[in-house]
Amino acid sequence: MIQNMVNKAKEVKLLQQVFKYYDIKIDQMDFPLLSILQHYKAPTPLLDWTYDLNIALFFAIYNIKKSDISNVIDDYISIYRLNKNNHQSFLENNLNFMSANRFPGVSWLGGILQDKNSVIYISDFEINEFKKDDPDLIIKPLTSYYNLNILAQKGLFVFNPSEDRPLEDFPELHESEIGNTKIYCYNINKDLSELIKYKIGEKYINSDFLFPNLEQYSKKILDDYLKFVIV
Repeated sequence: MIQNMVNKAKEVKLLQQVFKYYDIKIDQMDFPLLSILQHYKAPTPLLDWTYDLNIALFFAIYNIKKSDISNVIDDYISIYRLNKNNHQSFLENNLNFMSANRFPGVSWLGGILQDKNSVIYISDFEINEFKKDDPDLIIKPLTSYYNLNILAQKGLFVFNPSEDRPLEDFPELHESEIGNTKIYCYNINKDLSELIKYKIGEKYINSDFLFPNLEQYSKKILDDYLKFVIV
């Protein structure tokens, strides 16, 4: 199913032009396209994460509804924190670095990860970190082409190759003897949602920022100018 959707996306004329401009060949388009599909409401094996706690809080309280029954789990939202440095037995390193600009295919990488019983994370935001150690290193983005959402949301992905196993069911996630907790969960009562909304709003974290619409931005710029002129 996933490979079929990616192949269909490769036939879209606009996307062909976008990736031709960036010198991305058709056999390199799987993960750049998968990023677009994920951020624009298609089902994919990518799980959205962010480097920014305020952005995570925005999505946690986005369109929440409080339960009519008290003292139930529905009274809470949850924030998950992933320690990507503890990846020895579960979370592979950043695909951008590991792929060395080879742009792997979805099915090919999925098969390898299934054999290794692991997942992998993908982030364009760490490219400059790699270059600190090697200024001549060239690493191309994998997820941020033609994707304003991921740039605004400081997003990274975890790619789960399993067809029927969610992330929390990977046994390596729960092996306490390893001593490396992989994912932390923080539960927050929904009664705090208005306070959270106010606090993150002070940092300009809102729908207009996280779901960029350039037409709306242009309209606001013009409207602000006209108001200034009229006054």
